[in-house]
Amino acid sequence: MSSPTEMTSPVLTDRLSCLVARFASIEPFRDYVEPDRLLVVGVLGKSGPYGRHAACHFTTFRDSRTRCSGDGRFELPRITHEGREMRYVISFTLPRFLTLAHAAQAEVVMHELMHIHPAFDGSGSTLRHGPAYDRAARAFAEAAANRGITTHELAPSETVYFRRFRPFPKAYLRSDPKPPRVVDSSELELAALTWAGPVAAGSPTLLG
Repeated sequence: MSSPTEMTSPVLTDRLSCLVARFASIEPFRDYVEPDRLLVVGVLGKSGPYGRHAACHFTTFRDSRTRCSGDGRFELPRITHEGREMRYVISFTLPRFLTLAHAAQAEVVMHELMHIHPAFDGSGSTLRHGPAYDRAARAFAEAAANRGITTHELAPSETVYFRRFRPFPKAYLRSDPKPPRVVDSSELELAALTWAGPVAAGSPTLLG
């Protein structure tokens, strides 16, 4: 569901995947980001202005840049989608992300892409949050807009949610006899389908 697809898809997370791939097509991201190994999911949150709008999740440790921690005690599970191992997962908080102005949405997307290491190995970049980080995200968003890449095709008033989301898998002790060694995208996704009517935030409609 969450590999890059067309904006005509009725599934919001499909359209978000497509948008992320478009934003990743500008420099320098196009040189190292592989959209088909970047999973996009939604998580259900409140619509208020405070709180996280999105997050970039890593699949390797920063110190070792492998799934095993530097001290050898912990390991991260493999994240798969349609049989392919994912390197990164970007989660969007819905509907909070959708309530942002389009320019702010674009900055959020670029903010998360900036967390991806240029080696695209699942680890985080060396960039740190701060005013310079925010200015760079804004500049990347403006560069994308100059190429006609925006979030204007999203329709926040036409969404209905059904929950199929579990918390993002944590690192586990390698000594654990039954760890979650592989987690499929179907265990992480919150699909958001178009629907001609209002939705009460925090009360998703369960479909099936």
